[in-house]
Amino acid sequence: MSFAINPPILVRGPHGTFVRSTEEAAAYVRRRLLADTSDGAIELLQQLELVGTVDQAMDAGSAFRSWVAHQS
Repeated sequence: MSFAINPPILVRGPHGTFVRSTEEAAAYVRRRLLADTSDGAIELLQQLELVGTVDQAMDAGSAFRSWVAHQS
C-alpha cells in the first residue's frame, strides 16, 4: 500500500529527485542500501514497506525526511 508524502521531499544530489509517496521512498532507500547497510536504513525500509494506515504513513514519511536530511 502506498501513501502520499506531503509535501514531497526533495532529495538533493547529482540525480536530485522528488519523493512523493511511501512507495517511492522505499524504492529510494532500497537503492541506497547498496551503499548504506546501516541498521537505520534497514529499519526505515521495513517501516516504509509495512505502512498500512495514514498514521503509519505520516510517521514513515517523517522518518524518511529525517533520514534524507542526514545523508551525505
